[in-house]
Amino acid sequence: MKNRLCWLFLIAAALAANGEAKIRFGYRFEKGKTYTYASESETRINQEMMGRTMLMTIRNDMVFTLDPAETLGNGDIVCTARFDTLLIHFSGMNIDSTFNLSAYADKRARLVLAPHGKVKSVTPVDSFPPQSPMMQMMGVDPDALFRRLLLNLPQAELGDNEAWVNTLPDTTKISGLEMIAVPALKYITSGRETISGFDCAKVVYAGTMGIAGKGSRMGADLVVEGEGKMEGVLHYADPIGLLISGEIRSEQQLSTVVTGGTNMTIIQNTNTVIKVVYKP
Repeated sequence: MKNRLCWLFLIAAALAANGEAKIRFGYRFEKGKTYTYASESETRINQEMMGRTMLMTIRNDMVFTLDPAETLGNGDIVCTARFDTLLIHFSGMNIDSTFNLSAYADKRARLVLAPHGKVKSVTPVDSFPPQSPMMQMMGVDPDALFRRLLLNLPQAELGDNEAWVNTLPDTTKISGLEMIAVPALKYITSGRETISGFDCAKVVYAGTMGIAGKGSRMGADLVVEGEGKMEGVLHYADPIGLLISGEIRSEQQLSTVVTGGTNMTIIQNTNTVIKVVYKP
């Protein structure tokens, strides 16, 4: 009887341990394979400048591929990235046009990615076309585009309904501006779902973000400050280490002080939706 009870206890303990298995998040790209993602985003901007209100909408449609080259000793991933498709639609300021940036297609860059997806460095492999003022205004900077390809994954192992809070500052450079975002985003696992045939862990997240930046653009000095909120969902196929789909919804309120040839303050309210899907 004691032996039977002992065995039952061990089996129950094993089942409990299996049920509490934690998910270790991270992109696990394999050398020799090509990974393709489609990304679409829409940003609506309500801007007040010099007593005038302007409404603008920017929509991006991208298809990009990643070719892993090696995984470094610290887990960082070295890969070559390129755009297969890059379309940008701009509406506002008496303009309503779609820009097919075919000149950027197939231009390669060497990326170093942290395992959770943050792009640590971008090194152009091919020469990119110079930016026009319109491209700068829309944020079409090759370095910035490559840095925003993948969605970041949680940097902690999580069991079901466990949470991790991201408070790690993130610095990016966008068209002459250095921006620092200080987040307070809570990620929590929320069961499993089958997405595009892949068994995925579902992660939802939400929180706030402080924003500050400075730099120069078109001969003017700029200082930016503001705050925002963000929410989203990730579907991560942990058996193969890939993000299958993700969505981010964010709202930001920014104040930009411009000095130089003209002194003014620009107030912006920005709403953005980003969707990313893996294309096997």
